[in-house]
Amino acid sequence: MKFCMNCMAQYDDSLKICPECSFKEGTMPVNSRCMEPGLVLADRYIIGMPLNIDGWFVKYIGWDALLNKKVTVYEYSPVRFASRNIGDTKITPIKEKEFYKYMEIFQRKALLLAEQHLPDNICSVYESFEKNGTAYVVTEYVKGKPLPEYMADEGAIPPQTVEKMFLPILRSLDKLHDSGFIIGGFSAFDMLVLGDGTLFLNSYLENILFNVTDDQSDINQKEKQKYFPPERLSSDDQPGLSPSNDVFSAAMIMYAMMGARLPEYSERAAYYAKNKNDKLKPLGAYHIKVDKSKENALRNASFFDASTRTSDTETFIKELSGDKKTALRVKSGGLPAWVKIAVPVICAVLIAAGVLVFLTLRDDGEPPKDDPAGNSRQEPAPDGRNIVIDPEEKKLRPGDEFTLHIMCTGIEDLRTVEYDISQPGIIEEKYINTANLDMTFKALKPGSVTVTISCGDIRRECRVEVGE
Repeated sequence: MKFCMNCMAQYDDSLKICPECSFKEGTMPVNSRCMEPGLVLADRYIIGMPLNIDGWFVKYIGWDALLNKKVTVYEYSPVRFASRNIGDTKITPIKEKEFYKYMEIFQRKALLLAEQHLPDNICSVYESFEKNGTAYVVTEYVKGKPLPEYMADEGAIPPQTVEKMFLPILRSLDKLHDSGFIIGGFSAFDMLVLGDGTLFLNSYLENILFNVTDDQSDINQKEKQKYFPPERLSSDDQPGLSPSNDVFSAAMIMYAMMGARLPEYSERAAYYAKNKNDKLKPLGAYHIKVDKSKENALRNASFFDASTRTSDTETFIKELSGDKKTALRVKSGGLPAWVKIAVPVICAVLIAAGVLVFLTLRDDGEPPKDDPAGNSRQEPAPDGRNIVIDPEEKKLRPGDEFTLHIMCTGIEDLRTVEYDISQPGIIEEKYINTANLDMTFKALKPGSVTVTISCGDIRRECRVEVGE
């Protein structure tokens, strides 16, 4: 009996082609960075064909001859700092200082992970050792369908199903973060769907340590980038790691699973730099029906601006699946405010009277035309709470955009401020401007619709007419 170097199945010595995967015996890897299949490391691990090659690692399928099971073997092989001669097993450092610096980090992190009892839906790390002038890490090998393939086969997955599939991953990430390990972002390409429908985080070790753009020739680089937070897509050797990195990636994958078209990272980054607005739309704009509170939870988790984004997985879980309604998070003047709408807070304190005065003018300087006298009906409640919106009426044509300005006073908990669109499909919420907190809508088709802004007994309405 002999091993197939592609799938590690065992078959009869007389056969030349694996009956399990049709791999032809003697086939060699195309990439010269790879070791020759059949080599044995640490007197235990039989090395097979490469599973993946990127700027930092060559990842092989392997066989643990001691425990008689398949494993995954990572070989530290950074293209920037080292090379391997064709036919040689030894890695030769080109830039020794950098090579050994990151190798030490890689080994230290891997050994710490090996000491952890990781959740069942996150790939386990077994051990790390040195050989051939470099470092190796052995991890669990799990067979499943890559998530991108699963999404292509299934099409748009119902939001309830996506939440059910992803919550166990979020809980496991929360445990991993509590242990002091942050992945730093991951993509749909790093996940598998197992036979029972369980999601499994399979490839993450490299993301814990390094920036994902170190090698611009990484496989599917453009496709992967859209899942990573912008703070991780920089050229720094030590990009900032935080739990919000993983929150962002989880939310983006959930968006994609539900059928939303994710904007390319370069487009999204350029749009944000120019407009301070996010090109990623709410789920409703993709015709995905989902509870408003859950939509807000996903938007909070996927904000381009890390200072506004959900900061940790525990909060993300509570916002996504908790009993309380989740409001859309925005910020004002560097201080976080929880709102479901763009709510700039404008207050002027009259010291002598101790009264708050709010004045709203239209762009042309005219007062809102609520009645013939020009007096606004947007009067404050007896306790001083008030919401002022501008405009209260708007006429548009399909394709036009308009910005609704909302100003609040006397409302201590801005999470109680909500908005509603009376009839979907006529206008869509396009974005919230995180610079001045305006809310912008786009007209889609002819019709009449009302945007309602409310807080308890306070209710304001903006009537929108979209003509032909």
